[in-house]
Amino acid sequence: MSKNHKEKMKKPFYKRIWLWIAVALILLVSIPALTMPFSYNVQKVLIRVICEPRFVPTPDNYDAILANTAMLSDVNYNSAYSSGYMDIISPKDNTDILPLLVYFHGGYYVGGDKSGKEPYCRIIANDGYVVANVNYVLAPDEIYPAQAIQANEAISFLVDNADTYNIDINKIFIGGDSAGAHLSGYMGAFYTNAELQQASGIDTNISAAQIKGVILLCGFYNMMTVRETRFPLLADAMWMLTGEKKFEQYERVAELNTIANITDNYPNTYLLCGDKDPFYAQNWEMKAELESKGVNVTSYLPQSTDKNLGHEFQERYNLPEATVAMNMLLEFLAQYS
Repeated sequence: MSKNHKEKMKKPFYKRIWLWIAVALILLVSIPALTMPFSYNVQKVLIRVICEPRFVPTPDNYDAILANTAMLSDVNYNSAYSSGYMDIISPKDNTDILPLLVYFHGGYYVGGDKSGKEPYCRIIANDGYVVANVNYVLAPDEIYPAQAIQANEAISFLVDNADTYNIDINKIFIGGDSAGAHLSGYMGAFYTNAELQQASGIDTNISAAQIKGVILLCGFYNMMTVRETRFPLLADAMWMLTGEKKFEQYERVAELNTIANITDNYPNTYLLCGDKDPFYAQNWEMKAELESKGVNVTSYLPQSTDKNLGHEFQERYNLPEATVAMNMLLEFLAQYS
């Protein structure tokens, strides 16, 4: 082979260096895989990437809503765990004592951040509420009951500092979307079911009478059947939340099974889910269980027409159904405030 021909076959430097980088990356990924569940960690990263707030939707009148509301960012609610921060949003220059909504973001319990829910929370605050948009520690960094402990810590902090934030401590609502809806539904049961409170081992000074309602948006509530929804990556997320791959066999799964912890003292409930959401059947089951216990339920479980009403359709502000959903939510808040 001639010298000129060998020189032609030799790869450029930039191509050779990328080959070595690729080999190094493969080694970095494969070595941890020998000592830990590989798919578990890949799915964790994937969920966090998917749930990272990027293009957060806003309504057409959002500039006016921004002008009419004020936000205190990253208020430390003195949690025993990491990520114990909240944004407190209220009408601008407010001096009135207002009802409180404590809001928990979704993201499988594994990803997501309060920043992605700021527009939704501002819309509600603009109607005359103090809204606490709460972050909590993500799984698998901490497993259950850390998230429930933090939810109670956040609500307790707001009650203890009610004078500072102009909060009516006897008019508290708890809400969230997706995993945040599950957490909110759990907290609704926690504050109204003494057996769940005892089983959880969480101490609280919040009474059932102070909780005026829960707002459950596109959530899941039956841990024993949620795998059947085939919601993408959810089984892995519940593994991360519980520490058990077969999460239905987790020793504390009964505590997380919200639908089984509902009593006739459960708070007034606003229930939302679209028919193209994999959790749709779970919401109908939740509605039936609540009504069987005599709980006041305001439900919006619409079927798709021109647009598919998938997961989190309430934040697609251009949809007529999203407008209906928000109007119903504000009417619910006004009714029980």
